[in-house]
Amino acid sequence: MIPSVPMTQIRRRAWGLAALVGILLALIVDLVVR
Repeated sequence: MIPSVPMTQIRRRAWGLAALVGILLALIVDLVVR
């Protein structure tokens, strides 16, 4: 069974993943531009 997880925790994880992806994209773009 799937344990009941609060929405706040899911949102925090989602924002964390979005932040990591954004940073990785910024680094890749920076390397490509240079």
